[in-house]
Amino acid sequence: RTMATSQQIANQWMEERKNNLLESYTKMKFKASGQWGLSLVPVVTETPSGLVLIMKGAKHTGIMINGREKNKNQNPDAIRAFVGWAGSTYLKQWVKDKGIDINPFAVAYKIARFGVKAPNPNVLDNVITDAKVKQLLNSLFRAKMVEFKSEFKWQ
Repeated sequence: RTMATSQQIANQWMEERKNNLLESYTKMKFKASGQWGLSLVPVVTETPSGLVLIMKGAKHTGIMINGREKNKNQNPDAIRAFVGWAGSTYLKQWVKDKGIDINPFAVAYKIARFGVKAPNPNVLDNVITDAKVKQLLNSLFRAKMVEFKSEFKWQ
């Protein structure tokens, strides 16, 4: 039986994290259109200094995890412009996808004036934990040790 490569181990770990993110997202009732889940793409790249693991996703992922500050420009004209744009575009679609009876312009106004607090717990809780990162590192270490032993030759 052949040992998995570091790349294969990291790819599998990232796929598991993607599945955990989708489970968390669904459990927290964040799901609206389902597009966020489709946007998740795990990417593992090998570089000279090691592996780089990135989970690509929709732009609004940051808001789901970190929240959003209120608009910096609180001028009534700037607020009105944001509310008109957000209420007629993505928030209109979000309200429709969620199937909730709320005015998207009112949601936009509240976001512009007060921001959005990150949910507590957030969608990442229990997905990227110290224990899971340690498990990945241990798996990678074991794979490298087997690789080293199989390539080591006595002269």
